[in-house]
Amino acid sequence: RKYVTVDALTEKYAQIGMVEKVSERARANNELLFLALKELDAKSQQLAKEVYEKTRKNDEVVLMAMKDLDTKFEQSSDTQANVMLRIAQQIDYVQNLVREVSQTTSELADKKG
Repeated sequence: RKYVTVDALTEKYAQIGMVEKVSERARANNELLFLALKELDAKSQQLAKEVYEKTRKNDEVVLMAMKDLDTKFEQSSDTQANVMLRIAQQIDYVQNLVREVSQTTSELADKKG
């Protein structure tokens, strides 16, 4: 038989105690790591949500600006069409006056001649 001394047993218990302490520290560290990862995940999700919201708001702003530009362009086109119509009407009016003056001048010339 092999006999174990009290010092050897004490040392073995001390080693077992140290292993238990290391194991406890590792478990505690794992719990802290899990909590940190859980918090990081929550913050990441919140950040992703904020980025999504900002992007959506930016998209809405861009779409509103494009709609505003489109409306202004349509109004500008309508204004140009109205101006062109007025110019055409004025040209018709002036051409009619020129015809009348020409006709009157022709008639006066015929009467004199």
